Amino acid sequence: MINALHVLIDHVGPGASVAVWTWAIAPYEVQAFQSLMWRGGLASASLIVDVSADRRNPELLNQWRDQFGDQSVRVVRNHAKIA
Repeated sequence: MINALHVLIDHVGPGASVAVWTWAIAPYEVQAFQSLMWRGGLASASLIVDVSADRRNPELLNQWRDQFGDQSVRVVRNHAKIA
């Protein structure tokens, strides 16, 4: 899914906005999420994660908040995987 997001962001170009819903963030996905943060060109990004992801990846979520704002991360009971 992250690879598809990168392709779509490249197609849309600067100013793209993304929203990602996921249940958990595995070690590989940490790198993928960081690549979204570091690539530049995003106007906004939202991340909706399950409470378990919030407990397991607080550093990553704080980096996301630093990049996209305090309101860019929502922690909910969630098992979805959509973008």
